[in-house]
Amino acid sequence: MSEDSTPGEAVPWILKHAADRRGDGADTNGYNDTSRDEAPASKFRRVSGAPVAPAVAVAPVRPSPRPAPARVAPARPAAAPSYTPPPPPPPIDWDAEVENNFQVDSYRPSPRALTPPPSRPTPAPSSPGYSPYSPGPAKRKTGGGMIAAVVAGAVVLCAGGIGGGLLLAKGSGPSRGAFVSKADDLCRPANGPVAAIVKPTSYPELATAAGTVNTTIDAQLGQLRALKQPRGSAKADVGAVFTSLDGTSAAAKRLQEAAGRQDDAATIAATKEMSSAAGDARTKATTTGFAACSIGMQTGIDAVFGGTQSVMKAGFVAQADVLCRRAADDIYSDFDFNADFTDPAAFVAFITHGNDVFEQLVTDIKGLPVPPGDEATLAELFAAQDKVQAKSNEFEGAADSDDFDRLDALDRELTTLTTAADAKWDAYGLGTCGSNFGA
Repeated sequence: MSEDSTPGEAVPWILKHAADRRGDGADTNGYNDTSRDEAPASKFRRVSGAPVAPAVAVAPVRPSPRPAPARVAPARPAAAPSYTPPPPPPPIDWDAEVENNFQVDSYRPSPRALTPPPSRPTPAPSSPGYSPYSPGPAKRKTGGGMIAAVVAGAVVLCAGGIGGGLLLAKGSGPSRGAFVSKADDLCRPANGPVAAIVKPTSYPELATAAGTVNTTIDAQLGQLRALKQPRGSAKADVGAVFTSLDGTSAAAKRLQEAAGRQDDAATIAATKEMSSAAGDARTKATTTGFAACSIGMQTGIDAVFGGTQSVMKAGFVAQADVLCRRAADDIYSDFDFNADFTDPAAFVAFITHGNDVFEQLVTDIKGLPVPPGDEATLAELFAAQDKVQAKSNEFEGAADSDDFDRLDALDRELTTLTTAADAKWDAYGLGTCGSNFGA
């Protein structure tokens, strides 16, 4: 009997415990119950129907501990072949890469083949080295990992393309100083035909000179635009100079055509436009740093302008001279100074008619095309003549009212104003409209 058995127990404790768990109860077995002929039917008898021998007291047996299984070293899977990384790609010549692959709109790097690493063999379930816990080949992520990799690659490509484009754009043209120096070397000999222009003295000469300006500037601009343009703000400054030179050339072309037709008004207008555009080009060229381009042609431009001024002034003087001679003949042709001055009525008629003729004369002369550059001179001349005209009208009123006292004072004032106006007519070359009027 073991230490755990209690006196009077006839069934091993382990069997009694098992019976209790199965619901047979503690009354399955009695302990040396001599008042009963046979032991109560057990679970096994009820199931099998076999007779049950009388219960014999058996000492409980403690179950021996289960022996620990022998420790066996787990089998190692067969060693996978070692991974040899691919050789590194050759260094990239970025200058050649940009030169070969950069386009104006985008940068596309040349494709390179990717050599994947060798895959590790996976042991079959029946192989000796197989274990469900052995690390298997890495699975490719199809979620955020792959998207992140694609986005990262796109960012690298875009950054490389944009950065390469910016670097290429930054260094795509010469500096301001380098371009100006090269352009001036080109312009110095190209300026020759315009710089050699002599002041024209006639319409044909003026047309020829204007044509020289037009063709010279066009040829020079073609050579300048063929040069590699500067970068940055210098490119805009140089472009502004070119635009003004284009305007100069176009105006010179119009001047050539107008001079060929001997159209005074159109010739004057084209000359003013040419001079204004050339002056603007010269100012911008100086600011940009040029020393020859545009600036070297200014002497020829001035000669053409002076030629237009001379030709137009000659025409202005010739036409004004004709008008003044006609006016003098109209005033004095029918007046007898010896006889009519003694007749007050005839004298008043003479003053009135003379004022009307001279007023119309000045109006006609003011309508003539004003030579370029002479605007201020003629404005002063006409202002002086207007004063004479206003005083003549006062004189006419005094004569008409027989205010002889007033006539003497007005006559002295009129003489002073007329002398000043005649000096301006004479200075401009129109003596027949000034001190020699009527002579």
